[in-house]
Amino acid sequence: MAAPRVEAALIVAAAGGLERTSILSCLALAFGFLPPKGSLVLCLDALDAEVMVDGTAPLTVGLAQLTSLAGRCGFEPATNPGYAAAANSGASTCRGMVFERARQVPRWRLTHVAAGDFEAFSILFLSAFGHAISLPLWRWKYAKGRGCAVGAWRGKDLIAHYGGSLRTVLAFGLPVQALQVCDAMVDPRERGVMTKTGAMFQVTAAFLECYQGLAHIPLAFGFPNWRAMRLGERLGFYAEVGALCELRWPAMGKLPRLSTRLRYLDPQSVADRRATGELWSAMARDLEDGLVGVRDWTFLRHRYLEHPDHRYELVLVTSRFTLAPLGLLVLRQEAESIALTDLVAPLKNIPRLLVQARRLAGLWGRTSLYCWITRQHAFRFVTKDMAERDIQVSIPTNTWVPQPFTPEQLHDRWWLTLGDTDFL
Repeated sequence: MAAPRVEAALIVAAAGGLERTSILSCLALAFGFLPPKGSLVLCLDALDAEVMVDGTAPLTVGLAQLTSLAGRCGFEPATNPGYAAAANSGASTCRGMVFERARQVPRWRLTHVAAGDFEAFSILFLSAFGHAISLPLWRWKYAKGRGCAVGAWRGKDLIAHYGGSLRTVLAFGLPVQALQVCDAMVDPRERGVMTKTGAMFQVTAAFLECYQGLAHIPLAFGFPNWRAMRLGERLGFYAEVGALCELRWPAMGKLPRLSTRLRYLDPQSVADRRATGELWSAMARDLEDGLVGVRDWTFLRHRYLEHPDHRYELVLVTSRFTLAPLGLLVLRQEAESIALTDLVAPLKNIPRLLVQARRLAGLWGRTSLYCWITRQHAFRFVTKDMAERDIQVSIPTNTWVPQPFTPEQLHDRWWLTLGDTDFL
């Protein structure tokens, strides 16, 4: 017996029901079993009560994102929206829009990228970046709810990918959820990359619509190079709100310092974990007029101690006389230099930490120490023998969908270091 012909489908994104971020999967499923001109009702039953910064009601925002996503997945507004009344005829009200399945199959199949897609992901990663990625590193970024991604497929081939790792950020002293963009890539053989019909445009737009639009994640940031930043601005995705610079110093002599001393952090020590928490609290107070990723023990352990590919040295700088912790250095040894990947400390202690980091570079046989820091905070690291270099790495914010912070509010407000990137 032939399968019954399905003429209509209803998708409800409701509080406590279907997760809004799974909408791409539902749209792809609906496109697969509906015939051309079959009806689809996209329904938002209960959106959060918050109002966006521009005064737009959440329902309006949600429908705008659903309409856009539906169009990317092969649906168009219905010419005869008869199902709208049906959707509102029961005891519970469902506010939404009615769409029809288009006759033409979309050029790209958009999905959320999951662990089962790793083989296709790794093939694209190698093609786009020229080196392989391991499954443990993918899991470190994305597994157990740590990240999310949207992919564009042609058959079984992943053509473009746009991902993000979830991060807690203090925004003007208040904790908010943010997405750190990572693994934005497209098959180098793909044409039309820099156009609104290209696969890269589709995954970027769908990612922002799903996770900042429907899921209401208020912030997203990343580290595009100058060329990618200008392209994102031109396509309407980003506004630049800051930039990173590289600071470099020659290594110092190996003699001990008179007022400070060093020791490795002991991850098993309750006292050391408490010390890092106190250092982070002091740092957070110093940066409460801006934005900074949370650097508590949970973050430090996952980011540095559990990284599957890189080894980091976590070194506590303490007072020689009182033994009080002054700061935590996160260092990575390279062939000729030491990367000051991160630090956790009251900002007034940075000069003393920097001296000890340069001394360690000498002790470990390297010629220099370097760090990346947001440009407005470079003055905190200045010494007479410091060299500063523009590395043409920008910090963007989303302008594609509404968010609670304007680009003007975020301009030169981030504290970001090498440790905030995902690639070092």
